[in-house]
Amino acid sequence: MKHRESLLSRKFAASLVLLIMLFSIVACAPANAGDVAQTGKESQEETTVETAASIEWSPESDCSMCHDKESSSFTNAECLTSKHATLDCVTCHTDTTTLGTVHANTSSEGASSLSATTVDTAAICQSCHDVEELKIATADSIVLTDANGNVANPHDLPVSDDHATVTCVDCHKMHSTTNLQKSADRMCSTCHHTDVYECGTCHAV
Repeated sequence: MKHRESLLSRKFAASLVLLIMLFSIVACAPANAGDVAQTGKESQEETTVETAASIEWSPESDCSMCHDKESSSFTNAECLTSKHATLDCVTCHTDTTTLGTVHANTSSEGASSLSATTVDTAAICQSCHDVEELKIATADSIVLTDANGNVANPHDLPVSDDHATVTCVDCHKMHSTTNLQKSADRMCSTCHHTDVYECGTCHAV
């Protein structure tokens, strides 16, 4: 009889331990996979908000932290920036007020280019590159040749309202590996859409 009671006591104790272990496992497990995903999402959102709030742009900022493509172009021989590697970003992107505005409340994930700012090429490029010297240097250039064989000097275009709006960076893509010929052709084709430089040959005037 005593042996039977002892055996029952052992079984009861073992059952009790097993129940406690099962309860512990259930209590510690998440309710479902959705809860885990939601918790991870909330944590990620909090991190993103903190990152966005921590970025404050200034002329002394390290632009390469976000603009890695533009930064790497300084060491890429196919990019024009490699020929201007002694300059820094704000040498050309001088509108610091606008730069401060477009960078406000942004994170590194949202930054990609500086197209929101305007580069004053007349003041910046021409401070080193003399226009009259460029006209002479490219007098025999055949880069701008239309379908009829007409050739235009890229630095001495006929005077017109449309040509007055053409800037250096329209053809000379500083941070891009796009071929100069292709950039120039694209620029001209925005108006000369039939690849003919003569006026009045397509539309009656």
